[in-house]
Amino acid sequence: MKLKFVNINEAPIDEVNLLEEETFQYKKTLSKIDSEFLLKFEGLSMINQNYIGHIYASVSSDQADIISFLIKKNFRRKGFGSILFKKFLQKLCKKGIKSIFLEVSKQNKIAQNFYYKHKFQKVGLRPQYYKNKLSREDGYILKGLTQEIINTVS
Repeated sequence: MKLKFVNINEAPIDEVNLLEEETFQYKKTLSKIDSEFLLKFEGLSMINQNYIGHIYASVSSDQADIISFLIKKNFRRKGFGSILFKKFLQKLCKKGIKSIFLEVSKQNKIAQNFYYKHKFQKVGLRPQYYKNKLSREDGYILKGLTQEIINTVS
């Protein structure tokens, strides 16, 4: 399978929005993402014949905060997330980014395990950070060191 990596600013915006909507179905007020919005971020999309997923982050000085990292359901748990993650971190590393931060729901054990496997550590808690269908959930703040993470991704 031939994978293509596209800068998030050049990604098919309809596919970006579709994946965000599919993942966050319960968020009826989810705003559409437009090309102008994505210009504010560093990011990559992964495509073969189909759109597979994307990751983008806000960058400041020598750190980045991951805003969105999504893989389409039928491509999950097949290594595509690790491939995209590593490619993105290599890009950030070339730009001098040393630390990566992100939030993950306390309930999302699959995502937590992914990040812990890649040497992220819990550094804080955001009470009631995530809205779900019925209530709000706490989110963990995780931090990883770019070079250390790249070395763990196979």
